[in-house]
Amino acid sequence: MAVFLANFRGMGRMNSARAAAVRRAQEAKQERDARRLAREREVELALADFFEQSTRAAQQRAQAMERAARLIADADAAAAEPDGLAAAAVARLDALGETRAMIAELTGLNPAVIRDVVTAARRERSG
Repeated sequence: MAVFLANFRGMGRMNSARAAAVRRAQEAKQERDARRLAREREVELALADFFEQSTRAAQQRAQAMERAARLIADADAAAAEPDGLAAAAVARLDALGETRAMIAELTGLNPAVIRDVVTAARRERSG
């Protein structure tokens, strides 16, 4: 305990070598802290750029999707009449006695599509 008290009492006085060592330690720590703060600022800026640009990209994609949806809706509306006329032609082929397999071969349509078109045409004629 006497040794501890002797060391404790000595802490109140600092010789010049110790004071210089403490100053150098503080300067080194300040430099380290400054580098760390600078790095943290760079990390923050990089993250801000990431979030800003990610949000911007998402907004641009959303706007493009909206434009594409409008374009597709316009194309579907414009294609409605020719689609109806094509379906009427398929129904005429059926009425002329062509088999669904032959209509599929001649038109390149899927047999299920031909079945649906012919069925709808027959409903319209009967109803």
